[in-house]
Amino acid sequence: MRCPSCERDNLPDSRLCSYCGTALSDDVPQASNQTQGSSTISASQSVNQGQSEWKAVGMVFAVCAAISLVGWYPLSLPSRGIRALIDMINIAGCADLRPGSVAMYLCSAKIGLMTMAAPILLIVVVFLLRKPLAAWVQRMTPKLPEKTRYLAAPALATVIFTIAWSGAHLRTGTQWGILPQIIFPSVIGFFTYAVAHYGPRLQQPLGGFFDFREKIPNWLRMVIVFAVPMLISIIITAQATVAMGALKEQFVVLVALVNGYLMMTPRSGDIMSRVQQIIPEQEKVT
Repeated sequence: MRCPSCERDNLPDSRLCSYCGTALSDDVPQASNQTQGSSTISASQSVNQGQSEWKAVGMVFAVCAAISLVGWYPLSLPSRGIRALIDMINIAGCADLRPGSVAMYLCSAKIGLMTMAAPILLIVVVFLLRKPLAAWVQRMTPKLPEKTRYLAAPALATVIFTIAWSGAHLRTGTQWGILPQIIFPSVIGFFTYAVAHYGPRLQQPLGGFFDFREKIPNWLRMVIVFAVPMLISIIITAQATVAMGALKEQFVVLVALVNGYLMMTPRSGDIMSRVQQIIPEQEKVT
């Protein structure tokens, strides 16, 4: 649908222009309760008419930060429960090993893996439940007030990331990196909104890159998604005593987000609809 004001193209089911907020149909006020909101990108792009983009951006960050703050302790319960079970296993420390030795590195890797076991397990569970989560977002978004629909996906993303992040950083929530650890999960929600709202526009100047990326097999792209942030984390923490740990952690998370977006996001920018397309294909192959 072409906007009569700025003459830019919008998705077929858009009722408000994604760029200037102009109504694309005369029945916007009357039909606000009948919008189907069939995709995440349409809900995220349809910022309320008269509401500036900066106001929407501020609202997304504020809501996601509030979710992280309020949910920091209760959402850490799954991670803490798993960690309690792991702590029942007697793990010898590394204090008696020579610094810089192979044994020290292997011992440190073991301790690190045990520490991250709970967040990793929770991420795997979320991945396995991606289909019902995607369906739930698609189903719930149209039921929300139109002015708040663009907050649904960022809020859910923040909740999911807080579950894993708070469990690993429960006692260090006040440490600062790019942001305090206790509200850093809001960055995930904000990134989710930015990808859905600005993704198609961000991809336009990167058309050549995405054309090249489509030639890379999916399995190799997945390897790149994991390998790049892991390599960077190894490089920036190759120290006897790691300094600015919170900052480096958060930096690696941001690298992983951008890397994952560049490698895996569909050309439309609609991640949630892409999940719905991939799952039936995987089930058919299985």
